[in-house]
Amino acid sequence: MTGEKMAAATRAGGPTGNEAHPARSFTKTDRFVRCDGRQLWVRFVVPDRPAAAGCLLFVHGNTFPAISDFDLPREGSSFVEALASRGIASCLFDHRGYGRSFKPTKAAELGIDARARDIEAVYDVLVGELRRRHVTLVGVSTGCVTIARFLQVRSPEVSSLVFLGPNYVVNPRLLRLVQATKLLFTLRRLLLNGDDYYFSFSARTLRKRLADGEDGRISTQAVDQFIEAAMKASGPEATRLRSPVMGFIDPRRRYGLDDTLFDASCIKQPLMIVRGGRDDFCCEHGAERLVADVGRDDVTLATVPDAKHDLHLYPRPDGVFSMLCDFVLRTWRHGRGDDDVDTARSLPKSTEPLSGQGLSVVRE
Repeated sequence: MTGEKMAAATRAGGPTGNEAHPARSFTKTDRFVRCDGRQLWVRFVVPDRPAAAGCLLFVHGNTFPAISDFDLPREGSSFVEALASRGIASCLFDHRGYGRSFKPTKAAELGIDARARDIEAVYDVLVGELRRRHVTLVGVSTGCVTIARFLQVRSPEVSSLVFLGPNYVVNPRLLRLVQATKLLFTLRRLLLNGDDYYFSFSARTLRKRLADGEDGRISTQAVDQFIEAAMKASGPEATRLRSPVMGFIDPRRRYGLDDTLFDASCIKQPLMIVRGGRDDFCCEHGAERLVADVGRDDVTLATVPDAKHDLHLYPRPDGVFSMLCDFVLRTWRHGRGDDDVDTARSLPKSTEPLSGQGLSVVRE
């Protein structure tokens, strides 16, 4: 990759492990992948000594881009960095309309089917160009709804699924959010006489939403870092977060209490669900309903007792994190093909370099 590096740095330390799970070094690589003729921003986080020829494909939710959800340092390492230290490769990307990915201006280009095509474009790179034998889809919040749509329209050979705070059953809190968002969307279209799917959030609004009522469970510094990372993903001068927040629902559908946001029968893979014990969006009833509707024996439900919906803002629970790692590696080892990690390419080719300057690589 000589001549293609935009920035490279080596730093001692990184995520520390224990005797059972010694830390491994890893490489981060940013690139663009084409979808519908436009560019999606993608980041690969690949351990130098992978535990298996698989990769987690992360799908972010409705408001925040991928970096703030999955690659924001907490306790010395981000979520994907901690996974890499266990030998698990990850891929995260920004949906259209978010972060550094392209920004459509038409509502039709930002709906649930369009988001499913985003997943498909990145998935095809993983299994085609990079020859990853095993792919686990990891969704957070409404990202789980998008994954379900992708499974319906594509039926990919996915090894397993991990749903973090999945929005599934329409409970009173989620119904109020959906109704308010649909009303605001309608008013914007009438007042602006346009087709604008985007909403703008100030740091103050986001801080109140994330930290209100937490009483020290999450630090103010963690919330501020999260908000800053989300805003800066769109550009270094950004002072507000702008997101297309209607992409996970059908604006024409009338939602009622106890409706579901997706058809759980599309899930044919082992599934792990992780929710916060105080999560009003993914409530206990909703998570248990999803387990029942999937109707498989290989569904695991784990709860982080003191957390709310944004799990990545809280201290990482070692027990649940280890359970997630074990779940992923177990499904890869029992999946199709063998686990010859040498058959998987450790880094992608730079077919769509960032800003025309090549790859951005950071080795931990």
